[in-house]
Amino acid sequence: LHPSFHTMPSSVPGMVSSAPKKFAFIMPLASGHINPSFPIARSLVQLGHEVHYFCVEPMRAAIEGTGATFHSSVEHQREFFTDPSRSVFEHLAMLFQEVGLGVDLGNMDLIRSVILERKLPGTLRFLRSLSPDAVVFCPLIMREAVVAAKVLGIPCVGLNTIAGPGAATTLFRTQCADPDGFIAKANTFEPEIAAAARLNKRYGLNLPPGVELPVGKSYAFTLANLNLVTTSEDLQDPMTEDLARAYESEGTEFVCVGPLLDREGAPRAAGHKTQGSSAAAAHNQGGPVVSDQELIAKVRAAREAGRPVVLVSMGTVITGDMPSVGWEGRRLGADGLPHGLTGRELCRAAWAGAFDAFGMSDAAEGPLLLVSLGPQENPLGDLAAPANAVCAPVLPQVELLKAGVDLFLTHGGQNSFTESLMHATPVVVCPGFGDQPVNASKAVALGVGLKVDRPEPATGAEADASAKYQLEVCQALRTVQQEPRFAAAAAACSERLQAAGGVPRAVELILELVTAAEPRQAAGEDKRMSAAFPTQPPGSVAGA
Repeated sequence: LHPSFHTMPSSVPGMVSSAPKKFAFIMPLASGHINPSFPIARSLVQLGHEVHYFCVEPMRAAIEGTGATFHSSVEHQREFFTDPSRSVFEHLAMLFQEVGLGVDLGNMDLIRSVILERKLPGTLRFLRSLSPDAVVFCPLIMREAVVAAKVLGIPCVGLNTIAGPGAATTLFRTQCADPDGFIAKANTFEPEIAAAARLNKRYGLNLPPGVELPVGKSYAFTLANLNLVTTSEDLQDPMTEDLARAYESEGTEFVCVGPLLDREGAPRAAGHKTQGSSAAAAHNQGGPVVSDQELIAKVRAAREAGRPVVLVSMGTVITGDMPSVGWEGRRLGADGLPHGLTGRELCRAAWAGAFDAFGMSDAAEGPLLLVSLGPQENPLGDLAAPANAVCAPVLPQVELLKAGVDLFLTHGGQNSFTESLMHATPVVVCPGFGDQPVNASKAVALGVGLKVDRPEPATGAEADASAKYQLEVCQALRTVQQEPRFAAAAAACSERLQAAGGVPRAVELILELVTAAEPRQAAGEDKRMSAAFPTQPPGSVAGA
């Protein structure tokens, strides 16, 4: 194991606090980032602790379903959310325009400090008013959480929902058409440099502006007392030597705990739009509405009858309305212009490929086909679902995998990818963006499935590209279903993921950290923070 990683037992007697504690979970409007936190929160609540979420309205129902208390980040972060009627992405668009950038989520790396400067004051106010014993946060998006926690001296736990710290390097290199040019621009972009300087002066920090080096490094990991990684050691993306040395020298701690799976029937954040409308309100296509319990019963009955079960889901982002990566979004090319298939075109071609592969005219014939459509109105368009398909805006994915799925067509998001492997389910990965192409390649390398890459047609060639993609999806599904080697490889991965410890281990580590926080800090463990947070005079952040 690399020195930055530590293998810990799933149970550490005597290290878990019996006194009730208070936790602040600071999470984004992103299902893949917030869902793994829910079973941790639920477990903490059941153990008698208080959990408070700092998030946005579309996530309220799933948050409150854990027994936690919801707090609106919109109400607290007034410097960022200047118009409460607008969504988080509309505010980001306003910020891009304010600093002279195009509306593209890839540009967030150019204005990290600009965003932090707007979000940090409200986060500090929230944490001061709550006085939690620890903060659990998303280090990939919510950097204001770890900075606020360190300013206030609160222990902080990052929940890394991609394939380890090395995945950040992979993501940057695969998503950026000109990495070196982008880094040069980010590290000389005047609004970003000015915002970082103001932050450092006001709060006594030493935060770097722009893109940190080596590529993939993030102070959101470095400043956390502990970083939990939702995969196993062997399935994470390897770090470059430079990145590994940088984290090792700073004592940055990562612990792989595997997928964090919730109890059966627990509400999850699923298909949603940024303005708050949910998948539950979307038109249900492919037959009458079927409850989660009925779906699970259908799967179990199919298994008992020896009938294959195929699950299809293209994820929550590409079926949502996020700019550039959602339903009507197209990927931006090196010229900065959108091109290729929209999310809508990609999803419909993938669904059509599944219908071609397994569709039957009799509902009782062929595989039981379960298709998650997302929150859009009329998502299938002119595409007709076969009789043996059950289509719904949202499906209870984890419960269905647990009940028994023979093949999963997935977008390859980190949660879906590890959940499928945890349940020994082979995959066909149809990636859209982000870490999904990397996971698609990993599926092939591990032997657990095949991938069908997103087409990149020239303008005017979209229809032909969609038709070809549909055929390739169909062929890949049939191949994986027919060849047992894929299921055997998935079963081997399942054993390794289960050994990581899951939710019990994550909860144990968080409680151990809180219990040991004062003596560990007194012993000087947090000296590694001094480079970013030198000693501050009392009251230096008053009024923030």
